[in-house]
Amino acid sequence: MILSCLLTLVLSMGTTAQDTITFSTNFDSGALGRTELLDSTSFIIAPKDTVDIFSYLIESAYDPKNPIDTALPPSPRWFYFAMEGVKDKLVYLTFAHTDPLRPMYSYDNISWQRFSEAEASFRKVSKRFERDTVYIAYYHPYTVSYLHRRIAQWSMRDGTAADSIGHSAQNRPLTLLHITDPDIPASQKKRIWIHGRQHPSESAGSWLLDGFIDLLSSQTPTGSALRRQIDAYILPFTNPDGVHNGLSRSNALGINQEINFNRPADSTTVEVFFIKKTLDSLISEGGDFDIAYNIHSQVANMASFWVHKAESTSDDFFRRQKLLSDLTCSFNPNLSDEDMQYSNMAPRYPEGWFWDRSGEKTMAITFETPYTYYGRNPKGQWLDSLNLRTFGERLLLSTAEYLEISLPQRAIAKPLPKGNKTKYSLDSPLEAGEYLIFVYVPGGWMQWGDYTQKKSGPFRYRIKSKNAPAGLGNMLILSK
Repeated sequence: MILSCLLTLVLSMGTTAQDTITFSTNFDSGALGRTELLDSTSFIIAPKDTVDIFSYLIESAYDPKNPIDTALPPSPRWFYFAMEGVKDKLVYLTFAHTDPLRPMYSYDNISWQRFSEAEASFRKVSKRFERDTVYIAYYHPYTVSYLHRRIAQWSMRDGTAADSIGHSAQNRPLTLLHITDPDIPASQKKRIWIHGRQHPSESAGSWLLDGFIDLLSSQTPTGSALRRQIDAYILPFTNPDGVHNGLSRSNALGINQEINFNRPADSTTVEVFFIKKTLDSLISEGGDFDIAYNIHSQVANMASFWVHKAESTSDDFFRRQKLLSDLTCSFNPNLSDEDMQYSNMAPRYPEGWFWDRSGEKTMAITFETPYTYYGRNPKGQWLDSLNLRTFGERLLLSTAEYLEISLPQRAIAKPLPKGNKTKYSLDSPLEAGEYLIFVYVPGGWMQWGDYTQKKSGPFRYRIKSKNAPAGLGNMLILSK
């Protein structure tokens, strides 16, 4: 046995692997800086089982230098490349300039999965691949071409229209989705603005937004009810050049669009110019937006709202931000109040532009997804494209709850304090059935009890003051 192991070791030492591995990025969102072959060898694992081993240094590509915010260093976070000639080879990758924890891979550039915990650690990957070609990315890519396919699908649905509001620096269209029921006057609906991908590497946020759009445009009773009560304008990609070119935080000119909203005309990048022009037009024609979401992704292992402090806004605005945050945390194991982040309102950001334009009338706020897992449970669920889409659906439902919109099997009743009781009722009849009752208290929806509606008709419910929790708010009536 010892002699056999020694023979295997001798035969394997100093044997250079002959077959080469090639790298490429000639596809939408592809990005790679430099590769360096550190070592290659052949290793005899057992008789008739020899594995070629390759070790590479992978350097991510930097964004162009920022010509406006010159002190801002270019980012090299995003990578997305193909390797060919890897079948049955054990490949070691060490990443430089970037910070992947457990990146993702695909054999067909369609179905993606994470490297396992045994295969990946911070900035390192090692795997014996099963097919000749493999694609590796920081996160599951959400490309310009994929968005075009999704827009084509969504645009075929009732109540969904797509149009260009302008173009990028490289002349790609800025495609705006308008999702609503055109038969209901806009004055009777809540107005929502959403945009994503200011930073092109943040593809995780696009998967969340995909789920949001898919439910809002769906031909389901919930989707139809949402469109009757919501007038939504959604710009999925504010930075299509950056996404297509595989950049990390800038557009094709090197400009970080996220902090470009208070610049004078001569230093406002063309994408932000068209966004602000469109917003000004929509607000002038139809009034202020009720909500404006700025969708991002962060390297922290948690999802967060960026809540603006009361001293930079107002006490009531801060309270309403916390209400939205609490509602979004409810029924969502991937979001916790402990993970919220706080900052002052600043005019260079989109939220600051809304604050200066509309003040407290518009709940303008950034929402961040992680690339990895839910921060309070690192051994639990990792957030990938499928469950991020579900996350987006939950964000839409919590948005409806915040706007006090009732939906099929999800009715919202407002409190009316009267004497020693708080009374709840609905404007429309409640169908007969079994329901769960939740009441809002600071922190989110609290389950209150069961309720049986014996026959379809008016809903009436009372909570005695002595039993009422502090900060009692709206009631959510959920069908079982």
